[in-house]
Amino acid sequence: MRFEKRLCLAIWICVAASAFGQVTTVPKQGIRENDPRVHALTNARIVAAPGKTIEKGTILIRDGLIVEVGPDVKVPVEARVWDMSGKTIYPGFIDAYSRLDLPETLKPEPPQK
Repeated sequence: MRFEKRLCLAIWICVAASAFGQVTTVPKQGIRENDPRVHALTNARIVAAPGKTIEKGTILIRDGLIVEVGPDVKVPVEARVWDMSGKTIYPGFIDAYSRLDLPETLKPEPPQK
């Protein structure tokens, strides 16, 4: 008798758990993320390498990675287009410790020995 009660309880728990695991088709309510995953930076002057410049080019970014660069890149329909007319885009990172083009008053003092 005790085994039958435990079996019945186990079956009831499995049925209840499967009811909560059902997929719903009800749309989500409220604010949700809807950021585009594809961006196109168009009409930019792109410095691809020293001495290699694209005067009016496009950079295609998908999921945070640059996938294509050039003067005649096809922009996908789902892309968010950013007009970069009059802007120049350079490759690389910003060096936080660079002293390049800083006035003398903003350059850090040499370390004391």
